[in-house]
This record gives sequence, structure tokens and C-alpha cells, in this order.
Amino acid sequence: MMIIHAALWSEDRKEERSLVINPSSIPGQTTGPTSSIMSLNPPLCIRTLVGHCTSSAYLLRDHTGQRGIYFIFQDLSVRIEGTYTLKFSFCDVRGLLSPSYEGFTKLRGDVAAEVYSAPFRVYSAKKFPGMTESTALSKAFASQGIKLTIRKDFRYQRVNNNDSLDQTNELATTSTSTPKLSDTSQEEIKRER
Repeated sequence: MMIIHAALWSEDRKEERSLVINPSSIPGQTTGPTSSIMSLNPPLCIRTLVGHCTSSAYLLRDHTGQRGIYFIFQDLSVRIEGTYTLKFSFCDVRGLLSPSYEGFTKLRGDVAAEVYSAPFRVYSAKKFPGMTESTALSKAFASQGIKLTIRKDFRYQRVNNNDSLDQTNELATTSTSTPKLSDTSQEEIKRER
């Protein structure tokens, strides 16, 4: 059985960033009244990469109809702003599932291959530029039963404090749809503003 594990790494691929130290738990750091008592406890770590970090194989068709094996991470998110890369480790866990005379003695699967993603930027909520349209591949996977959020309809919203309207995508799952605005409805919205 093959699985892929995703881990968060620095942009230069030299340091793992899946866990970071909570600054308030570092001995000597004070957040309240000063105290002369030092803690002997180690600092606490916080997970930076959240969601399901492993995926098993799915046999799916891509957007052109060609069959393939895919590993899907539909709920990964990063808590801290910055530029990162993901490290994917392709593991064979069959050895974990085969018992020996001593029972299940193997504690780790074998890493068959590792690969890094291209660097990507994580934004704070205030600086987030907005979602992009879902890819044809994502839409193809969603149509085959993979639970993904798909952006498929358009709506208008105010961009700044001025009266200009911006066309943006509407968040919608594959099981729901919202009616598309006709040209006359769009003109009515502009006139009301």
C-alpha cells in the first residue's frame, strides 16, 4: 500500500517548518507581571501545517478523461504568513501490514521517493488577494466524488470604497449551484449603486 506524506519546509528547502515554537512558552519570556522563577519545562510547539498530512492513492480520470493515480490533500492549510514549500514523501507501508512470527515488528514504512513543491506564499487575512478560479483538474475530481470546494459562478462585489464593482467567483460546492447573473441583472446592480 502506497501513501504520500506532506510536510512544510522553508522556501530554500533547508528547514522543516511543520512545527514552530510558541514564543510565550520560552523560559525567560514574560507576558504578565515579572517573575524571578524560571520554568524548567521545554517550550511548547504549535503545528504550522494543519489538516490531513497523508493521502492514499485514488484512481481517477483527469480533465481530459485519462485515468491516473492521484494523491489528494483537500484540507491542508498553513497558519503562519510566509513563503514555504511542501515536501512530499512517497512511502510503502506494506511492510507495516505484514505480520512476522514476532508480530508487527516494523515501525516505519520505507520512503521510496521524495519531491518538493514549487515555493508558495501564505498571506494574512488582511493581505489575502482572493481566491483564483478552480482548475479543470479540480473540477474533474469533484465530479468523481472527491470532496473539494469548487468555484464555479460569478458575483459582483465592491473592491474599495469607490463605486467600482469587481467580478469575482462565488464559493460553491459541487452539489450546489447559484444562478448566473444575466447582462440585464448586472446593469440593474450598477444602476442601483
